[in-house]
Amino acid sequence: MKTQISKPTRTKARYSEEYKQEALELWRASGRSAAKVAAALGIRPPLLYRWAHAERVPNVPKAGRKPARSLEELEAENRRLRQENAKLLEQREVLKNRWASSPKRRREICPNPTDERPIQSSLVV
Repeated sequence: MKTQISKPTRTKARYSEEYKQEALELWRASGRSAAKVAAALGIRPPLLYRWAHAERVPNVPKAGRKPARSLEELEAENRRLRQENAKLLEQREVLKNRWASSPKRRREICPNPTDERPIQSSLVV
């Protein structure tokens, strides 16, 4: 029987704000590339770039999330959307009735019995 050895799960490394600041200062003061500084610190270069970007642009919402809204705001939006939905359903019914009562549609649904045109059939005698 084969035994499987599973790799230990990697946990995401957490760095303190102080460490991030010191790493960024070292990178900026040394004049070396991010790859060389990151290698010296034992981290990956994109991490330095991410920290520098976060420092330049603070309070960037993660993954396009909107700020949390209160329960009252959500309930008000829900009421507004329900009213809009009811209005659209009513408009749809009106348009369906108009379409069914149009002269062309009426002939398709209920042909005029007094029409003198011969009825065409697909059967040939």
